[in-house]
Amino acid sequence: MTVALSVVFLASLAAIALLTLVEARKESDGHRAGGSATTSDWNAVARAHDLEMVTRSGLDEPLLRGTVAGRWVTVEDKMTAIDINVSFRSGTGTFDISDADHTPTVSGDVVSTGDPTFDESFSVSTRSPDEIQDYLTPARRNALLWLAADDDLSVDTVDEESLNIGFTPARWNPDDLISAIRLVVDVANIMEVGQKVFMAPPRTMNVSDQNDSDEDDAGESSTSLTVA
Repeated sequence: MTVALSVVFLASLAAIALLTLVEARKESDGHRAGGSATTSDWNAVARAHDLEMVTRSGLDEPLLRGTVAGRWVTVEDKMTAIDINVSFRSGTGTFDISDADHTPTVSGDVVSTGDPTFDESFSVSTRSPDEIQDYLTPARRNALLWLAADDDLSVDTVDEESLNIGFTPARWNPDDLISAIRLVVDVANIMEVGQKVFMAPPRTMNVSDQNDSDEDDAGESSTSLTVA
């Protein structure tokens, strides 16, 4: 009898341990930006932008890398967010633009652009304040604000060479990541070239919040954004 009770007791403990492990795994997946992503999902994203998918030893999620519209792009699942990094050339000295609540990674002057909406949203630090004032034109400021308006995206850092954007969707969907990459590349183009472009609106932003298009572009879709 004692042996039988011991066996039942041990079996119960094993069942409890298994259930605890399963729940912990579910909770972990819930906090991963790509927690429910499959290899097929990652392949779909890679194919859409002609990116190389690199399988890394000891890690479940691959690293995507390659060139999109002439810009070097990497996409990596970093547990709490999918990191989208897109390169560009600002032609300026060192600077750091990040969420206003974050501590700047560049030591130097904290710059105010004079644009209340932008200055409330971002913190800008640089060793060349005059240069960054000239660089942050309305087109570039509006592009970053437009990017930050997407509910699934966060502007982690922008420096003189790249955009580092966090993608944290409420639910994993390859199509959403595909369009997010395209949006970040569009903004990188503006950060380098600095001229007016048209972009599709963020997927999760209320279209009524967008800027009005110029009269000359009246033929564009009503979901376009004018970055001037």
